[in-house]
Amino acid sequence: MEYRKLPHGGEDIGVIGFGTSYIGRADEKEIEATIALALEMGINYIDLASADARPFPCFGRVVGGAREKVHYQIHFGAIYKDGPYARDYNLEAVKRSIDWQLEQLRTQKAQDLEALEREESARRASAEALQQQLTALTAQRDALQ
Repeated sequence: MEYRKLPHGGEDIGVIGFGTSYIGRADEKEIEATIALALEMGINYIDLASADARPFPCFGRVVGGAREKVHYQIHFGAIYKDGPYARDYNLEAVKRSIDWQLEQLRTQKAQDLEALEREESARRASAEALQQQLTALTAQRDALQ
């Protein structure tokens, strides 16, 4: 496997990754065998934008002690509470989903959720400021007409 170093973090990522979109259609034994083969071949980047919840515990079981060698990409807003992929961008729903995904993957490594909360708060404040500016501009325009 050829690897490339990420420019900001310095991690070595394989040029071939593992996308999980429809792997959940297979049974768990086949999913686990596929994961094991991917790891054996040196694949270390796994995109978990899965169509359903089934692959998550499989990755948790197979990757296990090799977690330090694998880089997961989980998706904020991806919700699996009923099994199939759904979206919900409510911050609390995102937190619950990330907690569930990390639990299934048997890992605790994730981006700082407090930083996400700060970003969300700043985004809301920015949106409110833009709305106020728009209201003021609309009032000015109406006064000129």
